[in-house]
This record gives sequence, structure tokens and C-alpha cells, in this order.
Amino acid sequence: MSFTVRSERVEDAAGIAAVHRAAFEQNGESALVDELRRAGLHLASFVSTEEGRIVAHALFSRVHVEAAEGLEPAVALGPTAVLPEYQRMGHGGAVIGAGLESVRAGAERLVLVLGDPAYYGRFGFDSAVAASITAPWSGRSWMGMVLHGDSIEGRACYPEPWSLV
Repeated sequence: MSFTVRSERVEDAAGIAAVHRAAFEQNGESALVDELRRAGLHLASFVSTEEGRIVAHALFSRVHVEAAEGLEPAVALGPTAVLPEYQRMGHGGAVIGAGLESVRAGAERLVLVLGDPAYYGRFGFDSAVAASITAPWSGRSWMGMVLHGDSIEGRACYPEPWSLV
């Protein structure tokens, strides 16, 4: 079956929430998406659809890194989700790839993610990039990707909506 990847539309909110609730079996991630959207922090949001049904979603939003030079803008990848019955069919990779392309074109410098290194590593995320950025998370699952210029050293500053998860 073929699918379509496109930017989120206003009328997609309920479908996106349903994908996150099904994938995570809770409301935290769907509430986070809603709050980041309300706060105007979303930079890129892509969905994958099959026969008009939203089956996957990836959100890229604004975060900052508190560096010696001051606050440096960065991008957080997440939440991302795929309906369980559509996993391992390329939907997640497609929405993440589209989002990375979008933020790269927007001249963003750094993307941060917390996730499975085997999965996110294939997009170019690396724990070595995030090792110089302190956060509530650490280890191999805390990763970054430099899109332009050099990496940033400092402390990750996630906005208030992230306290929902």
C-alpha cells in the first residue's frame, strides 16, 4: 500500500492525537503535541497518511541550549509516533526524514532527540554530539545531530510543555 507524507494541517489535530494515544497507550505525548502547538513552539510537523487516515506523526519544536555565549536555538525531535498496526512499514522514517529536511532548509543548527540509538542513528543522530549538552537525560539514548556549523556545548532548556511527559 502506498502512503503520503505531508505537513500537518489544522484539521489533523484529532488524528495526530489518536496516533500518539495508540502508540504510547497514554495521553502525555498527545497533550505535549497540543501544548507545543498552542505555545507556537512547533517548527515542523509531518504526518503520513494511508487512504486519508493519519498513521504516523513527527513533531520538531524549538528548544534552546544555554551556552557560554548565551541561549542558542536548537530543535527537539519528538514526540514521534506510528499507529501500532502500521509500524515497520516506513511511515516513521518518512515523517522524520521530511521533518529533518524542513529544519535543515530553515538553517537550524542542531537537533536533539531522546530515543533508541539503533533507530535514530540511521538518520545521523549520535550520542557523541549530545554528550556536551547536559539535560535530565544522558547516555546512548540522548543524541544530537549537527545540521549546520559546529556543535553546541551547554545545558538543554526545554520549554514548560515538556513537563507533561
